[in-house]
Amino acid sequence: MTDSQDTPEVLEEYELTVEEDRYDGWVLFAALLMLLTGVFNFIEGLVSLMNDNYRAVISRFGVLVFGLNGWGWIHLIFGLALIAIGVGLLMGLEWSVPAAIAAAGGTAVLHMLYLFTSPYWSLVVIALCIAVIYGLTVKWRSV
Repeated sequence: MTDSQDTPEVLEEYELTVEEDRYDGWVLFAALLMLLTGVFNFIEGLVSLMNDNYRAVISRFGVLVFGLNGWGWIHLIFGLALIAIGVGLLMGLEWSVPAAIAAAGGTAVLHMLYLFTSPYWSLVVIALCIAVIYGLTVKWRSV
């Protein structure tokens, strides 16, 4: 027989553990998406730098602020930053959560600017960035 006074404490501890595990699962999900998005950006930057004919503006409204080489370098640098921040998330480093939220937001803005050049791909990356931000803020803990 179990003591009925111990049961609520055990259940409360179990519920806290489940909530923490669920939050950790979201952080893992966001970290893996951050790594994936970083690899995508890095490869896109490399391809853009190595092949001058890689991109063509599809829309007549498309405006490139930089040349394609400039966009290649931007994607390459963002890709490396996203990979580093994703590794930081996997390691549980404290600075990595706000850095990941900022980097995901910055990457989404970058791909909004790049939308006319590569509309479908930009929308996929923006969706991944939104998923990263959601995964990191779904159970935001107050400091």
